[in-house]
Amino acid sequence: MQFDRVVGSYRFIEAPRVDADGALYFTDLVGGGVHKRSAEGKMSQFLSARRWIGGLVFNHDGGFVCSGLGGLVHFNEATGITRPLLTAIDGKPIIAINDIYADDEGSIYGGTVDFASIEQGRAPATGVFFRLDPPNSLTILRSEVTVSNGIGLSPDRRRLYHSETSVGVWVYELDDRRGIRSRRLFAQFPDSDGLAVDVEGGVWVAALNSGKLIRFAPDGNARQEFELPMREAVSLTFAGTDMRDLYVAAGGDIHDSVQRRAAIYVGRSPVSGQINPKSKF
Repeated sequence: MQFDRVVGSYRFIEAPRVDADGALYFTDLVGGGVHKRSAEGKMSQFLSARRWIGGLVFNHDGGFVCSGLGGLVHFNEATGITRPLLTAIDGKPIIAINDIYADDEGSIYGGTVDFASIEQGRAPATGVFFRLDPPNSLTILRSEVTVSNGIGLSPDRRRLYHSETSVGVWVYELDDRRGIRSRRLFAQFPDSDGLAVDVEGGVWVAALNSGKLIRFAPDGNARQEFELPMREAVSLTFAGTDMRDLYVAAGGDIHDSVQRRAAIYVGRSPVSGQINPKSKF
């Protein structure tokens, strides 16, 4: 698969997402803000002072929900109004939330992360993996998560995948009410970061250290590897009219305050991805 650079010269790009009009949204985890590249190439920025945004989902009202320092917020692009959605769990303020994913019910899956310690080179405190249902009902799916990352659902919605960096990708078997029937390690993969699931149930995972995308078959065994132009692959998404445009963010360094080498690349996937559901907040 050949990859071409779409945008670059950022510190640490995360959460690439493409809307129905072809606009590319992404965040700069350490540089701050949500950035937008229109289909015509015009650049704009929102929430410029917000840091540690590791996840973004489009909301049903035309705005978006993003993670970051202090939790989850909803941003209305038309009005410029920001409102908090989740700032504390069990009465304890959230340090930060990383990757997030919306399901067909409009709920948001996400995980808390101790980015403050990671940025300072210390071992992070563990966090939780959760589901937030509209308007404000929270369910803790798992505690003691090292670094929560990519999230996705199988096409039949029976499996929930969750990347835990330093461990690998977990798979949760779900019942008809989205309750967890079981959990197991789907793929032992220490540098697993962001992920996306295609229409065949293949699980695409960004390899943080090697600059590769790895596609696991639905059973977790057979795998394909695709080389990227840069190392530090962190996040990916499918887009396009046939959902075969594969956007990948790579090249960031959370500890480097000078270099601006992070970029987004796009390639043509051999299989279509799933359309990402929108949240309903």
